[in-house]
Amino acid sequence: MASEGTNKWTNKKKIIILVLISIILIFYFKIFFTRGVYFEEAFLKKEVVGSEYHYKGNNGYGDMLVTVKGEAEEGNDVNVTFNLPNNIYKEFTVTFNKTTNYKSDIEIEENSKIIFNGEYNKDSSFLRDNNGEIIIDNSLIRVTYNNESPFNADYKVPLINVVEFSLRDNEQKRGAGHLVFLAFFLFGITIFDYKYPLFFFNLKHILSVRDPEPSDFYIFMQKISWYVMPITGVVLMILALFPNVFK
Repeated sequence: MASEGTNKWTNKKKIIILVLISIILIFYFKIFFTRGVYFEEAFLKKEVVGSEYHYKGNNGYGDMLVTVKGEAEEGNDVNVTFNLPNNIYKEFTVTFNKTTNYKSDIEIEENSKIIFNGEYNKDSSFLRDNNGEIIIDNSLIRVTYNNESPFNADYKVPLINVVEFSLRDNEQKRGAGHLVFLAFFLFGITIFDYKYPLFFFNLKHILSVRDPEPSDFYIFMQKISWYVMPITGVVLMILALFPNVFK
């Protein structure tokens, strides 16, 4: 009777653990597949508010909100505003004179002044002027000291980011798939090795040794790996939510 009670309690614990793991994974992948934009070392979550697209987040220096209003179509204007830490506010208007699937002839206006007139190519990290020359954007070159905030009186939004927001070309899911794949690979190897502890040992020695037996050291290291690999997998899953921070 005692043994039967113990088995029932063991089964209940397994069920509870499986339920907890399932709940954690549901919340994890909800965050993982959140759509948004990586900007200034922060992930800005996308929200659709009426006809506007809002991107909200925090990078440690303060809250950030980027608002995009208008559709990037030929002949249209798209308004892009940046509310950044230290009360920095920037507003741009991107005019699309001509668009294709990969290129756009655009004008960028700030404070009623045209600051760029040229071409944007979604496969390029640079803007080009009307002569096809690459525009060197000085706002991409920043020097800070002792973790000093980049959001100061001299802060400028890179124009390439302005265009990407207007087109929503920089949208992506939050998580890094390759890290999660590697994590689950480690989980799978651990479960398989725990269930069949001699499989990999025999696979390695079966062609060279008859009836091989693992040494005490092998068994010791194997048991350590049953803890190390899952912990490594969990760390990889955490890093997968911050690919731009830990790259």
